[in-house]
Amino acid sequence: MCSSDLRIAATLAVVALCTPTFGSAMLKPFDQVSGSAAYTPGDAALEQCDYSTLARLPRGHLFAPLDRGPEILVRTAHTVVAGPYHRNQTRMVDVIAAFTGDPADAAAIIRRNGATHVVACLSSSEIPTYGQARADNLANLIANGRPPAWLAPVPGFEAGPLRVYAVR
Repeated sequence: MCSSDLRIAATLAVVALCTPTFGSAMLKPFDQVSGSAAYTPGDAALEQCDYSTLARLPRGHLFAPLDRGPEILVRTAHTVVAGPYHRNQTRMVDVIAAFTGDPADAAAIIRRNGATHVVACLSSSEIPTYGQARADNLANLIANGRPPAWLAPVPGFEAGPLRVYAVR
């Protein structure tokens, strides 16, 4: 190989290794081992959440984990409190604090943001990641099927990986 071929190969390797998608794809097989998947229906493979089913609900303002926002916006007429593309750090902190903190504080945060529903995809990595912050947080309550009394399960979303709750 000549030096220009080596430079081209090295450049391509750097681009591939520095691309988040490449690293994510390489680590995907280890999701189950690391415990980043919360929802496992028996021995079946993880189910994906179909956010287009949220379109059945009356249009609302949804409180969902940050990385779910863009897909919800694309597939439905709903709005979301925050997404990973936002520059409104206050709303982003609100989402993280509500899922990871005290459930009583979560109620106040979610209501302050005017959310009509709380959405959680139990097969995504976000809910178990949020759940690591403390044992009794909102993420864990939802993942364990014990949402707080201020959340009402929405019919049609009580089972499966996509859970939706109306804010009371």
